[in-house]
Amino acid sequence: MYDKLVWKKEYSLVLALNIVYILIFSYIMSSFT
Repeated sequence: MYDKLVWKKEYSLVLALNIVYILIFSYIMSSFT
């Protein structure tokens, strides 16, 4: 049970980082055009 909780935490952290990366990438692309 504890391992599943840790896996969920790491997965949500990676998901949040991906969302931030996509937002920054789209912001840079829109500022360049």
